[in-house]
Amino acid sequence: MDALIVLLCIIGLIILIISASIIVYFLRKAYIEKVKIQLLEKRLNSKIGKGLKYAFIVNPSKKKAGFLVSKIQEFFEKHQIGDFEVLYTEYDSPGQNQARAAIENNADVIVAVGGDGTARAVAQVVSNSNKRFAIIPIGTANIFARNLDLDPHNLYKCLLTAVAGHSKIYDVGFAKVKVKEGLNWSGSTEQTFLAVAGIGFDAAMIAGTSERLKKKIGWLAYFTGSVKHIRNPRIKAKIDMLNLDGITHNIFEIEMRSLLFGNVSKIPGLTLIPPAKANDGKLDFVAIDTKANILGWGQLFSNIVMQSAGLKTKNTIKISNIKHRQGLSAKVKTQSDVFLQLDGDIVGKTNELKIELNPRALTVLVPDNNI
Repeated sequence: MDALIVLLCIIGLIILIISASIIVYFLRKAYIEKVKIQLLEKRLNSKIGKGLKYAFIVNPSKKKAGFLVSKIQEFFEKHQIGDFEVLYTEYDSPGQNQARAAIENNADVIVAVGGDGTARAVAQVVSNSNKRFAIIPIGTANIFARNLDLDPHNLYKCLLTAVAGHSKIYDVGFAKVKVKEGLNWSGSTEQTFLAVAGIGFDAAMIAGTSERLKKKIGWLAYFTGSVKHIRNPRIKAKIDMLNLDGITHNIFEIEMRSLLFGNVSKIPGLTLIPPAKANDGKLDFVAIDTKANILGWGQLFSNIVMQSAGLKTKNTIKISNIKHRQGLSAKVKTQSDVFLQLDGDIVGKTNELKIELNPRALTVLVPDNNI
């Protein structure tokens, strides 16, 4: 009986320590967020960003769009910041045309108000210009915005950042493809991505996810799409990668479930490509493979969770792997047509593409100068 009491006391103590740690973590996080907002407000009050002209390019299909436009108007009237205009995207015009119009109208800061698709469409035009770019994320995953510490649940902080944020210069990835019938390129055979591009399972998963469900439960809807394609066959591909020295090539053949091209490290809740940074002048290439059906996928997910927590993985039986390389560009040719996604947008199927990096191409307003 005494041993049982001691055991229960130890378990209770462990639970208490874990609970206290979680509380401290969230209190610290809330305090840091409060300080960041106060610093942004201080920058705003010092008249940083005032007198400039702003263009907000809004995706009206997002449920928060109308509410946010009214908040933008209130914010500008309250702080007497400067001139602004609102341009709305359309189904067949997701942001590029609106960004061109904003530049022609002499906007100093061009803000994408939407999801990853809106952000990349606007950034495609704003990159390599003398204009500053900002994001107010109201999409499903908001991957690039989250990597910039822009929380879609804190729209006030995002709006403060768009007006009084710090200017940082970031790399932009872009894809060129061998055009196939039905490929949706919005009138161009070259498309930008800010966060992650990919072929294989991840793209098929996105293609198989219901837009209606995404609006209801957000990025968790992608798990339903993953179930549909978890038994898809591996992809066989030949890759010609230009190494970081800009001279030598690494040519190899590979069989995998997914091939990702990363400009950032994190997806919602997980660190997928730990070394990736959006301002390091490098593209990160990650080949993901699994064996043994559901067991392999389980091990893969476990490994990603472990690396997200900063822990090393030790698998006695290796039924999944994540192979990582860095380079400047890559040509990829697959044996069969595969889905291609750019920042979560399915652009169709192809069997030949080139992924490149446009370094230091985009000046972005961010909430913290240390990002």
